[in-house]
Amino acid sequence: MTIVSPSYIKQKARQLKKEKSLSQHQAYDEAARYFGFHNYKHYLNVLEDKQKQAASTKETLLKNIYSEKDISTKERFAISFIQDFKISIGELLDILKQFQDSAAAIQSVCEKSNLKDVVQTFLLNDFHTEEGSSELQNLPFNQYFIAKEISVKNLQYSLENDVLYIDGDYDLKLEFECEIPEEYKDLPHFYREPMFGDFEIKIDEDAKLTIMNSSIGEKIGDRIYAEIFR
Repeated sequence: MTIVSPSYIKQKARQLKKEKSLSQHQAYDEAARYFGFHNYKHYLNVLEDKQKQAASTKETLLKNIYSEKDISTKERFAISFIQDFKISIGELLDILKQFQDSAAAIQSVCEKSNLKDVVQTFLLNDFHTEEGSSELQNLPFNQYFIAKEISVKNLQYSLENDVLYIDGDYDLKLEFECEIPEEYKDLPHFYREPMFGDFEIKIDEDAKLTIMNSSIGEKIGDRIYAEIFR
């Protein structure tokens, strides 16, 4: 039997309560039956069993990671774990500590994790801060633009003293921040190629992300404008 999220049950119950003028109890029973359960109590029992089973499986996989001696097998266990369960950055760092002596395993495990998405979100949010936007606007004509979308690539991961370091490159798309003067719209500067740069980020044992250094640049016509900051 496929379990569904409690939010789906709740949403369906609201719909049925309104459509059929049911009591809340009746609506939840009807919603549970809609998804294949006998009633709402049956749904809750199945949900609890599934959660216990998942917790047990998670605990077993963690034990396998920590106890396994063969590095290749340990790596497979770790990748399986991070792909099967939603884990925090702190939990990921704890797992990576099991591979202190294998740079290749750290790279492999990190590539299979959600760190790329975490880094992209962090960098984009940083460009929206006062400090980040001021750095962006130091380049020609950028006072009219804000960061819209960022993609990172060529990520390299290393673990030193329980701190994860991430080096990589990025491309940054811009969008207009506000209305610009009409006479500027035909200038070639406003048909922008994505900006680009590189960065180094560290994630400490408290799962805090910090930009260690970064650069930013862009190509306008045949000229490349670039600067290094932080």
